[in-house]
Amino acid sequence: MGYYDEPETSEATVSFTCSNNECGHENKELEVSFYGSRFTEEIEVECEKCCLDTKVFIGDDSCHCGDRCVC
Repeated sequence: MGYYDEPETSEATVSFTCSNNECGHENKELEVSFYGSRFTEEIEVECEKCCLDTKVFIGDDSCHCGDRCVC
């Protein structure tokens, strides 16, 4: 029986509108990296146009494995 080591970083693809009203740029399908593997939290993502951060929810579309990773 093996153990599951949580990765140090994970990757996700996000789409969002920049929270800065003056920019308002629609970012589509940006690939982002973040620490850990929790897909149930908000992370700050930089807008590709004006380089300002926007909090983006990383939705959970992954398999839930629990203690035993049998998905």
